[in-house]
Amino acid sequence: MLKSSSRHTALVTFFALKIDSTECRTLGKKRAVGMSTFRRALLVLVAATMATAAVAGGPFIFSSTGNLSTARYLHNAVLLNNGKLLVVGGVDGTGQNYTKSAELFDPATGTWSATGSLIKERAAATATLLLNGKVLVTGGGSTGVLASAELYDPTTGSWSATWGGAV
Repeated sequence: MLKSSSRHTALVTFFALKIDSTECRTLGKKRAVGMSTFRRALLVLVAATMATAAVAGGPFIFSSTGNLSTARYLHNAVLLNNGKLLVVGGVDGTGQNYTKSAELFDPATGTWSATGSLIKERAAATATLLLNGKVLVTGGGSTGVLASAELYDPTTGSWSATWGGAV
């Protein structure tokens, strides 16, 4: 039996080796898949998390929770400093409409609630939690690619344009 730390290292190494040996087939020819340093680091982090759970003796546990009020994809999600999850923008469940709505998930209650909407509809944008606790959403698109950005303030639940007032 391996010691806990040795077992953890062995599991991380195993997962990292499995990730590093990924292959794909293109037009019937086998070729190795190159991985960016970021992607490799991210996958190793996931492997380390799984290994930590295995060492602790507990499996990952998933449970159902409340539903979003707006079905969406190509949206963004960011964990706020207060522990809530902000989900913003995207394309609605019909696939026909871009949305500017935003919702908050409260893990303490397992419920979703509406919060202020974006100024402009955005799908496939980026969302970044800033050091001051606000969220910066940039780019993405709706009827075209957007070069603008918006700032979410969790204390007020509102959005503001970050430059020139135009979004």
